[in-house]
Amino acid sequence: LRADAALGRYARIRNIRGDSDKIVVGRNSRVLGELLTFAHGGEIQIGEWCYVGEGTRIWSAASIEIGNRVLISHSANVFDNLTHPLRAEERHRQVQQIFTRGHPDDISLDESPVKICDDAWVGAGAMVLR
Repeated sequence: LRADAALGRYARIRNIRGDSDKIVVGRNSRVLGELLTFAHGGEIQIGEWCYVGEGTRIWSAASIEIGNRVLISHSANVFDNLTHPLRAEERHRQVQQIFTRGHPDDISLDESPVKICDDAWVGAGAMVLR
């Protein structure tokens, strides 16, 4: 977190990737939701004076860049990936691995970067997809 940034009481940072440089929250921003990077990749950059509401999930396997002064309301989702493979056999194999060994670090989730520009407003319950 940068100077003056804050996490709310129920905020979650799930850095499965394990690289603290890949999740950056800018000055004066407030995060009440969840930020997640997958084991095989992902990067989240949140600009200055941003708000991420309660129940919002920002999950990255490629890159998600959020500009300055962005308001993301409650219970929104921002995903740069499919979160699971489309084919049932691959999806089942992924779930088995998560249950037994944790998130795989060698999977493709059809990732594609997401960029939300300065001064955007993402309303409650919105879905922003790759």
